[in-house]
Amino acid sequence: MYYVLSYEVPQDEDEGYLDLQDGLDFDGVDSWSLGQRFQAALPDPIEVDLVPVGGYRGEPSEMYDGNMCLMSGRLVSALLACGVDNIDHYRAVLKNTETGQTYDYRAVNIVGLVAAADLASSVWESHDGDARIDTSFDELVVDEGKTLGALMFRLAENTSTILIHAKVRDHLLSSGFPTLRFLEPSEWMT
Repeated sequence: MYYVLSYEVPQDEDEGYLDLQDGLDFDGVDSWSLGQRFQAALPDPIEVDLVPVGGYRGEPSEMYDGNMCLMSGRLVSALLACGVDNIDHYRAVLKNTETGQTYDYRAVNIVGLVAAADLASSVWESHDGDARIDTSFDELVVDEGKTLGALMFRLAENTSTILIHAKVRDHLLSSGFPTLRFLEPSEWMT
């Protein structure tokens, strides 16, 4: 069984939150979601600003997956400990622009795309007719035979979708990551 790995951005009672400023460009990096290894050297560390909105004073999410995938060092360690072996990760520092507080994170490149959608059973739409990269799903059905047992991967049909094996989900649940969400593929809409 596979689950979509998602996350929530923590909010306080006044709906304040930390706005991640991850729209950074790096020479030699076309996209963090195409599953390709980077040939270029990246800054060490990668510095990313967190802008408090509405006076938010809490902690950041354990994961962000916008322009780049960022995970806490604790989350990356948990993924590696349960056998995920297809991630390249780079030191990153998230910095609260108001308080100056910094957080140890990793910029994560999930290497390899897997075309694992059962397109005959899924409800999907593609504006260009090609079920790759940016396919919209109203209901995703995963063909587990196509996953080849991968523990974590980006879906080739929609590369903003990260799928994890039930073994990984169970390990992360037992490790206590309150901002992570694990959705059944049929619940995932893109």
